[in-house]
Amino acid sequence: MALGAHFTIAVDASWDVSELQPLPDSALELAFRGSDITRMTLNRLRRARADVLLIPPVGHVRWSDFSRGHDCVEAGREVLAANLGRIKRRLLVRRVLSLGGWIRPPRPHPPTVGAPVILH
Repeated sequence: MALGAHFTIAVDASWDVSELQPLPDSALELAFRGSDITRMTLNRLRRARADVLLIPPVGHVRWSDFSRGHDCVEAGREVLAANLGRIKRRLLVRRVLSLGGWIRPPRPHPPTVGAPVILH
């Protein structure tokens, strides 16, 4: 994308703002909540620029739960394996649009047409 990639696959393993419960009780918690919402908004903007977005079911795993790393990687592999055919078809379309890599067709900004294929 910014570095010239012709085809990008993004993986979103984050959790959504709807999971921010309970409401903050202190100014410090409110500041952390603002930081979380900012991160989620930026994440949403970045992932919209990908050709394919993989979302493995790991949003319930906290970032600090290092014992679940293998489970998260395995969930990502399963989503990839289940959708590999769709990803290859999307890649073929992108190759055709770029004339085999000779040109870089513009990506819409903000993305509307050609938004990422979201695979769960």
